[in-house]
Amino acid sequence: MRSGEHAMGDESKKAKINGADFMERMPAAAFICRAEGDLELLFANQSLVRLFECDTLEEFMEHVDHSFYRMVSGSQARGIRKEIGLQVQEKKQNSGRLFYHIMTKKGNIYLAEEHWSLVQDPVEGPLFYSFLISREYESSGADYDEVTGLYGKTRFQTYVTEWNQELSGKTTEKYVVGYLNLVNFKLLNVNKGIDEGDACLRAIADCLGSTFEDAFLARLSDDHFVIFDTYENLEERMAASKEMFHEKYGDRFGVIGKWGY
Repeated sequence: MRSGEHAMGDESKKAKINGADFMERMPAAAFICRAEGDLELLFANQSLVRLFECDTLEEFMEHVDHSFYRMVSGSQARGIRKEIGLQVQEKKQNSGRLFYHIMTKKGNIYLAEEHWSLVQDPVEGPLFYSFLISREYESSGADYDEVTGLYGKTRFQTYVTEWNQELSGKTTEKYVVGYLNLVNFKLLNVNKGIDEGDACLRAIADCLGSTFEDAFLARLSDDHFVIFDTYENLEERMAASKEMFHEKYGDRFGVIGKWGY
């Protein structure tokens, strides 16, 4: 019995690997960030540094300003963290996966798949342990849109249904579903090609994210977008988003945003 205990002790010692060393040796891009506040990055491995086309960890941290929010292209980060909360609530577990776009230091935009776990660290508090895979993703079930990084029709329907159930009888605050249709978008695709059409879609998604920071945004179909948010200042934010889009993109190709709620 003693020899067995001694052997087990030796194996336990061999199995003790520093967590950072383990994540550094992973073939996937990995990071650790706080699960509260500004989602400060505490660790990033060299695979993540290379994915963002940086030469050093210091260069990467400067590029993303030490925050998960800056890792995500455009204005998707707040919605993504809301999505994590929804996944935890749905699955009753502290893990899941997400899809969003990242922008490298060289300006390249890639679709990334993140697998995350929420860990309650006794010293640091709640932390996200995550790894990223950058690859083409077919958005089966229309849950995520690979062009804009926004959610799809199925995810939107699920979110609004569960949010209504959550808020029922608990608040007097008004919520609204807004919509945006892109007029002449199909003509843009025909005349300028799909790549230019995708650039248009990413432009409107970025404008929506900038003016509806805490809203749930989704792309329902080719040129139809939807917004679920509080009613407060809705028309002003719609007007600001419309003006931003036309200045940034729409006026160049005659693409017009039609808004309503």
